[in-house]
Amino acid sequence: CRRGLMIACGTVAASAFACALATPLGAPMVRPSAATASDSPSRDVAAGPATTARAEVTADPVRQEEARSEAAAPQHEGPSGTPTSIKDVAWLDNPKLALRVLVRRDAKTRQNHFCLIAYRLSDDAVMVWVHWLEGRAVILWEPMPDRANDLVWSRRYLRFDHDVVASEEEVKGSTYLVTKSWVQGLVEECTSNGEHLVIEKNAGP
Repeated sequence: CRRGLMIACGTVAASAFACALATPLGAPMVRPSAATASDSPSRDVAAGPATTARAEVTADPVRQEEARSEAAAPQHEGPSGTPTSIKDVAWLDNPKLALRVLVRRDAKTRQNHFCLIAYRLSDDAVMVWVHWLEGRAVILWEPMPDRANDLVWSRRYLRFDHDVVASEEEVKGSTYLVTKSWVQGLVEECTSNGEHLVIEKNAGP
């Protein structure tokens, strides 16, 4: 009977089903033709984990959309330099002083969450950035003679609603605007490795 089936496999009239039966156990299965596969999907070669995952994404519209979003997501940039702790910054010995001045002047909420992170540049200079959650801003912190006003007088007080754009094309040569990707890179780095402080409005020194 098996011999007859093998002969049938060699003829034009042989069906994929007959060939599958004639294949010895342990031998690789031959994928049926497109027409046969659509009728009998269960006869395909068993898929590996990667193939199964791709099939699940294709079958699930939600996962399909997530996969598209991940592929289109830009690499978050953030400031240049090597992230380092603010504890390594000699002039930043009392960060709460300037944060309190900033909160008294600009805060609209009682409790305010800040994240501080330093970046060491190639010339060994240090740049400090502050992410203010409730204020929806990132602020460059540079030392000034009047240390209490370091933040309120910052030359880079970047408000998310005014100074952050979607792409490089929208920057249009501006030396002040930054992209959303740049801000996301900074915020992610600070969230993971920065110093977190909470300052309440109207709190004492």
